Amino acid sequence: MKYSYVIFIILTVLVFSACKQVKKHSSNSVKEQAFPIKTISVATLKAHRKVKKVLLLDVRTPEETAEGHIKAAVFLDYYRSDFQTQIQKFPKDEPVYIYCRSGNRSRKAAQKLAALGFRDVYNIEGGFQAWKTAEIGNGSN
Repeated sequence: MKYSYVIFIILTVLVFSACKQVKKHSSNSVKEQAFPIKTISVATLKAHRKVKKVLLLDVRTPEETAEGHIKAAVFLDYYRSDFQTQIQKFPKDEPVYIYCRSGNRSRKAAQKLAALGFRDVYNIEGGFQAWKTAEIGNGSN
């Protein structure tokens, strides 16, 4: 009888522990899935900018931004030691459009923003290179 009781207690503890771990894992997954990052083209960015003012975040280095940038962009070097602290100064409930040189660094920055609870994050596919390619010949920025 004592042996059955001990086994019952051990099994009960294991079941509750497993349920707690599943619940903890699923809540993290929900948070990650709640605010997905959207990858958009330069053309889509231009369309969004025509209809509303957008927060455009340039995460390139100062040397890169000296070669050109998109007008009205806010500069915040992804490699700065205080990058994560600085991005938290932006409103989390407003759309943030992010670009870098080619789109890779901005994707990583977008992931950081989403993990911090930013709800509407857009990564610009192809980054500033794609912007420059689209602008060749029309002279606008």
